[in-house]
Amino acid sequence: MNNHKATISQHEFLSNGITLRATAIKPRVLPHPSEQAVVVMATGDGPKGTQSSSWKPLTDAVIAARASVFLFDFQGLGLSDGVQGDLTITAGVENLRDAISALRGLDWARTAHIGGLGSSFGACAMLILQGQESPFLAVGLKSPASFLPEAYENEHGEEGMRIWASKGKSPITGYDYKAYLDSLTYNVYRLARNISCPTLIVHGAADTVVPVAQSRRLARALRNCVALNVLDGVNHDYKQPGALESLSQHQSAFFSAYLVGKRRNHEG
Repeated sequence: MNNHKATISQHEFLSNGITLRATAIKPRVLPHPSEQAVVVMATGDGPKGTQSSSWKPLTDAVIAARASVFLFDFQGLGLSDGVQGDLTITAGVENLRDAISALRGLDWARTAHIGGLGSSFGACAMLILQGQESPFLAVGLKSPASFLPEAYENEHGEEGMRIWASKGKSPITGYDYKAYLDSLTYNVYRLARNISCPTLIVHGAADTVVPVAQSRRLARALRNCVALNVLDGVNHDYKQPGALESLSQHQSAFFSAYLVGKRRNHEG
C-alpha cells in the first residue's frame, strides 16, 4: 500500500479480548478540518483479509476522493490475532464497533466525518451496525452478503452443508458451524429500514456466492440507496477485466459526493 501521496501508520486495538490490527492511510494534503473524512473498511471473511489484492485499488480510490482510510482485519483474518474458524457475524459486528472506537481515539480523526466501505461479510457487519447505531454518514457496499446464510450455503452446496453440520467444522472454509447458526439470527433487510444515510451498492451480475438478487432486495429496503450498480459478467472475486477499476470508480465518486465536506444530519 505504498503511496507517495499518502502517509501510512499501523495501529492495534482490542476486540472480544483479541488484538486486531489496522492500517491508517491519510492524504498528505488534508482538506479543511470541517471537510475531513475517513472511511472505515471492513473486509470479507477470506483468510487474507486486508492482505487481499482487491483492497489496494479501493484504498487508492478513497484517497483520490480526498478522504483518509482506516482498514482493519477482523479477528482471525489477515494481520489480526485470533482463530479464523471462530469468527461469526456477531463477533464481526463487535470488531467493527471497536475499530470505530479505535479510530475515534486518534487525534486527527476525532472530528472527522466517518464513512464505511464493507465487502461481503464485512458489508453484512456494517449493515447490522448501521441499522442498530448509525455510526456512519455514508456507506459504500461491495457485493454485500445481506442474507449471509445463503452465501454460506452457496459456498458449500448441499453435501458440504451436511458435512459442516455433522462435523462441526467446515470442509470448505474451516469455520465452525456456529458461524452459520449465528448468521440465521439476523434479519439485515429489517435492520436496513433503519438506515437513512446515503448508501451505494456495487454487485456483480454473475456472483455465484452472494446472488445479486440479495442486493436488489437490499436496495428496496434501504431508505436512501443512492444507486445499485450491477456489473455485467462480474463474479464475487472481481477478477474479471475492468471489474476492480469500475468498482473503485463508483466508490470514489460516491464518497467524494456524500462524505467529504458533508456535515452530519442528526436523525431523530
